[in-house]
Parts: sequence; C-alpha cells; structure tokens
Amino acid sequence: MYRLVLGNYRYDIPANIDQLAQKMGKWFPEDQQAIKETLLEIKQIGNFIFGNSYEKSETISKKVFDIMGMFFAEYLDNRFKHPHASKVLGSLHPYAGVPMNELSALFMMCVITSYQGGAFYPRGG
Repeated sequence: MYRLVLGNYRYDIPANIDQLAQKMGKWFPEDQQAIKETLLEIKQIGNFIFGNSYEKSETISKKVFDIMGMFFAEYLDNRFKHPHASKVLGSLHPYAGVPMNELSALFMMCVITSYQGGAFYPRGG
C-alpha cells in the first residue's frame, strides 16, 4: 500500500490488517502478541462502527464507549516495547491532518479499517 521510512528502517505497509499483523510480528518480535491483540481490536471496532459486523456484542460496544474521547496516541501508549510499532500503526495520521496525540482513536481505527481493500484515487487526481 505504502512505505513508511523511519530513519534507516523501511516498512512496506500492506492494505490488509491481517497481513500487517504478520509483518509487524516479524519486524517487532518482542511485541508480536500485543500487535495481534491491538490489530484485532482495531479491526473489530472499525467493523462495528462501519456496520460491517452484524454481531451484537456488548464487549465491543463497551470498548467503543471506553475509547470514546481518547486520542490514538493515548490508545497506543504503553502497548509496545519497540518505539516504531506505534508509529507504524499511526502512519496514516497525515490523512486526518493532525498528529496522533490530537487524533481521535475511534476515527483512526476507522481509517485503518477502511484501508482493508486498498486505496483508490480518481484517474488523473
């Protein structure tokens, strides 16, 4: 989908949350479990908000309410040992026009979830 460059490190970001979880697990093996859990939660919440999930889950509803009003940087805070893990997950924040510490966690989860099939642009645009 795109390449994120952080210093001398390059991360090729796929347009699929499950593939991203696998790649991140290889890039940051010490955070593999936290990455898997975080991306699963992002996927569940994003699909719930978009209405892609018809699952009536009190657990997901409660998570949405717990995260409401939280910034994305705050949501990711202290989840990972490697400092690049949060930056990879927040790398789409420029599309929202604000840094991760000013960006709604729920909004960012929707942005990440919306990239499941890739991005599309008008021809010539």
